Amino acid sequence: MTRIDRAGWPGPWLIFFLPLALALVLIGIKFQAPILYYDLVQEDGLLEYAQFACYAAAGVLCLFAAARLWGRAPAGHFWVVLLLGLGLLLVAGEEISWGERLLGYALPQWFAEHNTQREVSLHNLKAVQGKISFLYVVVGLALGLSWRLWRRPAAWLRLGPAWRSLLELVVPPWSLSLYFLPTALLYGYFIVGFLLALQQGTAAGFGQSGLIYWRDQEPAEMLLSLGFLLWAAHTLGQVIQGRRLPRPGAVPSVLDAGIKQP
Repeated sequence: MTRIDRAGWPGPWLIFFLPLALALVLIGIKFQAPILYYDLVQEDGLLEYAQFACYAAAGVLCLFAAARLWGRAPAGHFWVVLLLGLGLLLVAGEEISWGERLLGYALPQWFAEHNTQREVSLHNLKAVQGKISFLYVVVGLALGLSWRLWRRPAAWLRLGPAWRSLLELVVPPWSLSLYFLPTALLYGYFIVGFLLALQQGTAAGFGQSGLIYWRDQEPAEMLLSLGFLLWAAHTLGQVIQGRRLPRPGAVPSVLDAGIKQP
C-alpha cells in the first residue's frame, strides 16, 4: 500500500470493490431490462458520454498536476504527467468523434474515405481499427498489474531516486486494478474467440449475439475510463500533498545519475 493510500486516499478497499458493484448492476440491467441496457451501450449512449466526461476530467487533473510539478521536480516528472494529460484529452475527443454529431459539422472527405464508421475519429481509421483490441489488452494488463510488477524491475535495474520517484508518482495504486483488468480480459476474449471463429469459418457472425457480444465493450470501457479518472486524481493528490520529490535538476534519464552504479 502506498503512502497516499494510507494517508489521503479515501477508502482504498471501497474503491477496489466499486467496479465489482457497478459490474453487477450492469449485468442485472442486461438480463432484467435488456432494452434499457441496449440503449445504454449504443453509440452516443449514456455510457459513451460518461466515458468522455471521465477522460476529459482525468486529462484536466493531470494538466493541473503537471503545472504544479513545473520547477518543483525533475523535468521528467513534468513531461510524463503532461503527456498523460494530453493523451487523456485526446481519448476524450475520440470518444465523441470530436463533437461531429453534437455540433453537426460536415464530415471531412478524408475521414469519409479512410474511416470505417465514416466519422471524425482516429481509432476507427482502417489502418488503426484492427489493432485497437490488442492495445486495450496491453493497456488493461499494464495498468492493472503495474503496481505489483514495477518494484522488481526497479530493483534489478538499480534505479536511483529520480526514477523511483517517477514510478511512485505515475504507477496506479493496487486499489484501481479492477478498473483496468476487465477491459483486458474482455478484449482478450474477443481476440481469441474471433480467431477460433475464423478457423471454423463462422467469423462473420462472431460477437453479434450470445451471452457476451461486442457491445459489452462499453461497460468495460466505462470502468476503464473511471479508472483513469481515479488514477489522475491519485496522481494530483500526491503532488498536492507535497510528497517528497527529487530536486528539479535530477532528471530521470538513462544518461544521467538517475541510475545507481553498482
